[in-house]
Amino acid sequence: MRLQQASLVVTFSLVAGLTTATVGLAGSAAYADDVTALPLSGYAHLVVDPAHQHVFVSQGAGSTGIVVTDLSGTPVTTIAGEQGATGLALSPDGGTLYAALADGGAIAAIDTATLTETVRWSTGADSSPVSVAVAGGRVWYGYTADGKGGIGSVDPSAPAPAAIPQPALSQWTTAPLLATGGDVLAAEEPQGSLSHVATFGVASGTASVKADTLVYGGTATGLAVTGDGTRVLLAAPQQLALRAYRSTDLAAADPAAYFTGGSGSAPGSVAVDTDGTVAVAGISGVYLYAGTNTLAENHLTLPSGTLAPDGLRWGADGTTLYAVTKDSSGAYSLNVLDAPKLTDTELALRHPQYAVPTERYTVSGSLGTRGFLPAGAALKVTRDGTALPDTTLGADGTFTFPDLRQDEGTYTYRVAYAGDATHRPATASLTVNVAKLRPMSWAPTSPRRTPARSSSPAASWPSWAWAPSRRAPPSRWPGSTRPPSRPCPWDPSPWTRPPSSSPSPTPRASAARSCTSSPTPVTPPTSRPRAP
Repeated sequence: MRLQQASLVVTFSLVAGLTTATVGLAGSAAYADDVTALPLSGYAHLVVDPAHQHVFVSQGAGSTGIVVTDLSGTPVTTIAGEQGATGLALSPDGGTLYAALADGGAIAAIDTATLTETVRWSTGADSSPVSVAVAGGRVWYGYTADGKGGIGSVDPSAPAPAAIPQPALSQWTTAPLLATGGDVLAAEEPQGSLSHVATFGVASGTASVKADTLVYGGTATGLAVTGDGTRVLLAAPQQLALRAYRSTDLAAADPAAYFTGGSGSAPGSVAVDTDGTVAVAGISGVYLYAGTNTLAENHLTLPSGTLAPDGLRWGADGTTLYAVTKDSSGAYSLNVLDAPKLTDTELALRHPQYAVPTERYTVSGSLGTRGFLPAGAALKVTRDGTALPDTTLGADGTFTFPDLRQDEGTYTYRVAYAGDATHRPATASLTVNVAKLRPMSWAPTSPRRTPARSSSPAASWPSWAWAPSRRAPPSRWPGSTRPPSRPCPWDPSPWTRPPSSSPSPTPRASAARSCTSSPTPVTPPTSRPRAP
């Protein structure tokens, strides 16, 4: 570039990396460790048997068998002859699977080791049991009789076990949905936009009413009781969130609701782990909460489809979550989430202010997470695959690392966080262009001088200098040379005034000169003459 004159202004064009940082999360919003197609005609309920490494899936009314898979979802067998199997529950020792047979009018007991039915207890003609739960040494089931719903029970340890209706356990219009936890039995049936819910103490094997009332709900498809028996959780698609109630009086618990995505999220499934972690799902995906903490630890979406109603279950290991989804074609899949409790983390990198050869520059970044920041964690840094010194995450979630390059070029930096017991790993990369400072300059091609005159008045003088109708003050005279005199319209004589004692202005003697006369130098007055 050619620099003109000695006086110039220089600006620097700085070329730095403009590539946007790419974030790679080990556990992103769309997440599932294993997804396996399920051979289902429909879906009703899900039970996980960790002792025998099996998952049991019932298909509801109209079906004839219970599908059995391994813990990854691979089909193992189908237990045939289980007409309309709907609700499922495991015995406390995991040795028996109980199934409510809606089309068979019975409760079936299946050996989980041999995968064969061992006994069946009739619940009566047209009773259509749809739900089953185990608590207080008894098997509880929800059924229909004479056009009304009811709760019955079976004592498997009795010499001659039999299904016995319990008509005293409230009045229901349909077979209620059942759930147990901490020696508390909860029952629910829809009542329009509300739900009829009752809770019972069953520690002694005999049910005693704790509370019985209407609560905000609707056609709830997910019902759960926390492990300590203190709270009842209700997932109803009509609601904007998962509702929580005290088991003692069914008043709103604290917290009273868990966010599931807002309007239209349609929460329809809930599962509570032994450590109190709540998983709730609807159209917006799966949200995980640590007990009574209302800040979601994680939000996961399942690419395989929409979660089926009542389609969530925790594994006994306390870390694995199972979910049944249904895609747009009606096909079902089992999603296995190995570590959904780990909090998602996200790394972001920012470009240095400048990056030039032989000068040290600094790359900065931050780590975001839904939970507590892992302050002090070591972050691995590489440049084009070559390891650089580790950097440390600050208490505010930020970090920096310096670098120096001798040559121009494009360099890719990668930062990795290994994760810990509560946080997922995360990585981020950033491309930085290192380039020399490039000076840019400009200068005028000639010294500043008075513009050349033109035959056109408008080209040589401002509009106020030649407009006859305007009288500009002398201080605004446009130069050091007087324009041609009258009768030219730009003659300055109209601004010349006699002393204040004269009655009127006097034209200059040069008024007779032609417009083609050479201009005469003149010095503009320093102040405007006083008007007569």
